[in-house]
Parts: sequence; C-alpha cells; structure tokens
Amino acid sequence: MARSCKRTVRNYTGAEVAKKIQSGKPVVVQFASPYCGACHETNPHIDKAANELCDEAEVVRVNVDTNDKFADNHKVEDLPTVAVYKNGREVARTVGSDTAGAFVKLVKQAIKK
Repeated sequence: MARSCKRTVRNYTGAEVAKKIQSGKPVVVQFASPYCGACHETNPHIDKAANELCDEAEVVRVNVDTNDKFADNHKVEDLPTVAVYKNGREVARTVGSDTAGAFVKLVKQAIKK
C-alpha cells in the first residue's frame, strides 16, 4: 500500500509536462483554467489524490489559457479534464469534478495496465 505524503500540486507549462509524460513515471495532468468554477471545485480533490498517490504517480496542473497548444494537442475540449499518462501515452481520462477517491481509483486502475 502506498504511503500518504504532503505534496503540493504545482502548475507547469505544457513543455514541462511533455517532458514529464515522456519520463516513464505515471503522470496525472489536470487541465484547468483560473476562470473555470468546476476546476476550482476539483482542485482540493486533486490535491488530496496527489498525496495519496505520492509513490505511484506525479500529479500536475496545466493552465489551458496559457498553454492552449498543449491542451489542443491533447484534445482537451472540456474543463476540468484529468488525464493519466504512462510510458508516454494516455491511458485514462475523465472530465468534470469528482472526489479524491474517484481520481485515485482511476489512476490506480490505469497504471496497472
């Protein structure tokens, strides 16, 4: 069982996230906007999920307003979108607000594949 840790989910540029996705370690990307109400509702759940997943996946945020090409390349159409990447490819995605438990379950199932 993974240990819980205190991890802050940081905002990254699309270029930084692209490197992380290619690193081989599972990466969870929350595509969000500061103008998105549902994104703000989702943030605490993503933060809690990041702490629960600290040994299993890195969790990051991307502001789609300042990284629109990156979001377009990843076919983000609605916010918030949470995508899971493993070995350089997307293995799971969900759109909309959800609980930390639901995000953790999505990630754990996706990275088992």
